[in-house]
Amino acid sequence: MEIEHSCTDDMMLSWEQYQAGEPCCGCGRPLIDDDPWQFRGTFHLTDAERERYEIEDARYRAYHGGCRAHRWSVQGSLTTHCGRCCPPPPLSPQQVAKLGVLLARNGR
Repeated sequence: MEIEHSCTDDMMLSWEQYQAGEPCCGCGRPLIDDDPWQFRGTFHLTDAERERYEIEDARYRAYHGGCRAHRWSVQGSLTTHCGRCCPPPPLSPQQVAKLGVLLARNGR
């Protein structure tokens, strides 16, 4: 079930779509998991967390095993996405405003 495309700008979700729980436009998997995940490093995983982590790793490899790109995820979610096939999540309105201030200062 490997995906064979690269992400493009027109695949990115809007902030509203992201907040509504729309799936990734690249692979169709969720960006925000129903079951929250707090990653503390593989050394600190319980047996149940390790099993969940390994299942997600196998899913990622099934979708993106041949992509040879970095992985990314959203804080609080275990689902991992591919840097080649899956566009990044959108910036929040607060992040956009902060960047606007920083860019405006740089232009002086």
